[in-house]
Amino acid sequence: YGKSVLAEEKTGEHGMEQTDPAEPAETQVEIVCPAPDGNNGWYRSSPEVTIRQTGKDIFTEYMLETPSGKKIHGELGREPAESGEAETPEETDLVYTVTLDGGVWEDGENILSVRTVSSGDGQVLSGETRTILLDRTPPSEVSFSYPPSASEAGKYYSSEIRVRAVSGDEVSGVEKIIYA
Repeated sequence: YGKSVLAEEKTGEHGMEQTDPAEPAETQVEIVCPAPDGNNGWYRSSPEVTIRQTGKDIFTEYMLETPSGKKIHGELGREPAESGEAETPEETDLVYTVTLDGGVWEDGENILSVRTVSSGDGQVLSGETRTILLDRTPPSEVSFSYPPSASEAGKYYSSEIRVRAVSGDEVSGVEKIIYA
């Protein structure tokens, strides 16, 4: 599902702003999530959600709880730099990312909780929770019902009748049925 990756070093490459070692580095965690592709905040396809941590002397914990109760835990920023060289926190501000892709999400209400923790004293510095509403299954076919006709052969009516159109969706519901 997701894998923690050392994305890049913040040293001025790749358009990243270089930090002055004399100034404290800004610690930032962001959740990058596309806008829902359905109505009323629902996704019709599994989103790709990225958690990105920038900073030093911190780590980020995340937990995804799915509608079935399955819990997926992970961390960013505890592992050493992948370069094999000793990390120099005064000179390098590391960026870690993890991407939660389609394989982790379930239809229904998925809760993603993210918190940033100080590596030194374990103090929680910030936290955020996002709800991902997912319904990948389309509503059932529309069925029509109407009163029986006196003349079953042609199904013609000589007065107004009431026609009922019904469809169902167990996860997000049916917004509307359009009949033209």
